[in-house]
Amino acid sequence: MKTLQGYVAKIYRFRCDRCRSKFEMDEEEMLDNDWKYNEGVYKDRNEPGAHPHNPLHKFDCPVCGRQRYVMHNDYHVFHVMDDGEEIMIY
Repeated sequence: MKTLQGYVAKIYRFRCDRCRSKFEMDEEEMLDNDWKYNEGVYKDRNEPGAHPHNPLHKFDCPVCGRQRYVMHNDYHVFHVMDDGEEIMIY
């Protein structure tokens, strides 16, 4: 059996709802951002089974200089493969 592609990373691309600027975060940056704007039942990220809940995908927009959110159709997740191909998940 040959491996034709291998998974390398997950990236998130989205647009600010106000200024429409486009941004990209890697998985670690997105996790830190989601904990910053966590609205879930878990408040401590070190608690067993804890995971953040950021339903509006809030973030700090560097262009607007304010806390903004991402509209549903402007949020996309990509899996990056070892040959450079990007597979859009949603």
